[in-house]
Amino acid sequence: MNEAFGDYKDTLQTERISYLVDQHIQPAIDESNLTVAEMAIGTAGSTNLEYYYYTPNVLTYALIEAADINGNYAKKATDALATSALLEERTATELLAQNVDINVVGNRENLMSFLEAIKNDKNAIQVNLVKIADYTFTSGLEESAQEPQVVEVTETDAEGNPVVTQQEAPAAAAATAAPGEGLSEMEVNVMFYAAKEIEKPDFGD
Repeated sequence: MNEAFGDYKDTLQTERISYLVDQHIQPAIDESNLTVAEMAIGTAGSTNLEYYYYTPNVLTYALIEAADINGNYAKKATDALATSALLEERTATELLAQNVDINVVGNRENLMSFLEAIKNDKNAIQVNLVKIADYTFTSGLEESAQEPQVVEVTETDAEGNPVVTQQEAPAAAAATAAPGEGLSEMEVNVMFYAAKEIEKPDFGD
């Protein structure tokens, strides 16, 4: 995948990126037995990737500060905030990125299989959105009731002669199944990231 992010400013190379992303995702879709309702692959470009870090909520108030004669509590608080303070000062990293919107249709098991495949992807990716249209998975389980059918019925009159009349047969009842066994559409937004490998400097002979 990273080979596709060589020169993203070149039009042909940008199209190649989109092609490789599509080829990369398609096997996971096929193996999960999903139907693609829609797929939109954006144009590759540069974007800032912010650092992810946790900033602890360090409790402090006047009484604690007054009791901290040796500065042990203050040191613990400083150490706890050291990582977040360091990352907060760093400039966000600029990377090449490719945004992909995928709408697929399948049952619960197949949709979860596809999400697992995305989770196990070895490329640098970020899942921005997962939206399941019908979380009950009941779509496709109920068939509409059939229209009443007109049938011919033969009866006999008072004199024993056959009389043919037309009557409506009862409509067939709708077929039902247990919730969770049907289909649903799922929308997934994934961002692929890549960085061009830095070449070794040529110092000559």
